[in-house]
Amino acid sequence: MCFDAKTLGWIQIVGSVLSGILAYQNEGWEVLILAVLFLITGIHHVMEKKKR
Repeated sequence: MCFDAKTLGWIQIVGSVLSGILAYQNEGWEVLILAVLFLITGIHHVMEKKKR
């Protein structure tokens, strides 16, 4: 299954927010750091311009 960049970005943003909330509640700093990294890459994919 292959997604375009914007869809992949939104999947990463939603996943990072959900995992960040769970990590914040359980004090899992490692998961929180990974959630922030996925959030950054998700924003990068959403802002990426389509190449033709």
